[in-house]
Amino acid sequence: ASQASSPKFHFLAHYGSLGPCAEMLGVAAARSLCRVAAKGPVASSLRQPAAPWLQHCSGAPVRVNSSVAVNPSAFGHGTAATVDGSSAVKTRLVDVLLGRGQLVKEGYEKAVGYWLVGASGLLYSMIGIGGYTRLSGSGLSMTDWRIEGRSLPRTEELWKKEFEDYKRFPEYQRLHNGTMELTEFKRIYFVEWFHRMWGRGVGVYFAVPLVYLGARRIVRGPLLLRLTGLLGLGISQAFVGWWMVRSGFDPPEKHTPTLGPNQRPRVSPYRLASHWTAALTLYVGCVWNALTLLRPSPAVA
Repeated sequence: ASQASSPKFHFLAHYGSLGPCAEMLGVAAARSLCRVAAKGPVASSLRQPAAPWLQHCSGAPVRVNSSVAVNPSAFGHGTAATVDGSSAVKTRLVDVLLGRGQLVKEGYEKAVGYWLVGASGLLYSMIGIGGYTRLSGSGLSMTDWRIEGRSLPRTEELWKKEFEDYKRFPEYQRLHNGTMELTEFKRIYFVEWFHRMWGRGVGVYFAVPLVYLGARRIVRGPLLLRLTGLLGLGISQAFVGWWMVRSGFDPPEKHTPTLGPNQRPRVSPYRLASHWTAALTLYVGCVWNALTLLRPSPAVA
């Protein structure tokens, strides 16, 4: 009796005898309702009333979730109407990128946040050391690069060998030819060596705890994805840095031909800009993630 008095029942009783038109309208309405029920934040409020109503209309069971399948006999066709849930996947991906959900294991917010604050400080110092290296004219003093790094030359013969290698390139030939002593070369060489080794130290400081925290599931999916991306960018900085320095061993006219002949030897400004931009991105990324943990946004009422 309660079902017969419902508006839905009267609607179906009145229009159910309209034949093909009613069937077509019913198919369109059912498909639209299935799509809406599978999407977005309104799904939880729509799925419960939607499924029984569809079941009543078709006389067949209806399953409504991330993949909504409707019995083909309900529409008189030989194919099923299916919503594959791609919108749910996209929503999940956005949530991961924006960090919605739990970022770290409960109780570790401050520990992970302070670790990222330390990484931010090291990156800030790295940018400062890099600026001093460039302004002091030290960046082209080391003429080779190894990803694992190396120690300073330990004997006078090794220092002289490094100095002779430096003399083969435009910076010495145009700016210091016959005027630079070995003592001055040792000074600029040390600045560039320290800059490179400091960068490796920052990488170790960031990578080792990240691997540990990820393996112990202390850092969760959204934050782990972000920090892994920052780690990859940091590793690429080593290669980009050498790519930048390598340009300084070429005649400067090769990289800035519009400035004319007899230019001061320097690295490509475009490669320098890419190196600088990546360094700022690393710094901002660490600061942002640290503050996300230490000063989270208040929950929206």
